[in-house]
Amino acid sequence: MGALIATVAFLLLGPSPILPIKNSLPLCIFALVVHGLGFGAQFVATFSGTHKDALEAGLPDDLTTYGLVSGLWNSSFALGGFIGPSIAGLMFDTIGFGWGTSIIALLHLFVAIITIFLSCYYRDEDLAERTSLFQRFVRKS
Repeated sequence: MGALIATVAFLLLGPSPILPIKNSLPLCIFALVVHGLGFGAQFVATFSGTHKDALEAGLPDDLTTYGLVSGLWNSSFALGGFIGPSIAGLMFDTIGFGWGTSIIALLHLFVAIITIFLSCYYRDEDLAERTSLFQRFVRKS
């Protein structure tokens, strides 16, 4: 749901050239509020999902696991915080803000579709196989 909400936010933020609306301050404020809701949903879901997967993989439910998950999650977030603006600057210079936000909206839509597909494809019977793969990865680290 967070990725779908973020998709709407980015389409409105530009606004996307495919939408017949003009840019205005109230529209930007509304789009940023929607953006915050979408990203908040994505942040909570990814952190809690990562923690749940770590526990299912056999890691203990203690502060070390929380620290491991938090460190990995924050490192990924920081990497995105560096790469995202760098690519956004290139997109702004080459295709403009409206089309740039449209492409980001398309990427969020892609994430939503992949997440829905994977949620439907992987069921609890696959949990044992995924857990053993994760445990092998953790042991190698």
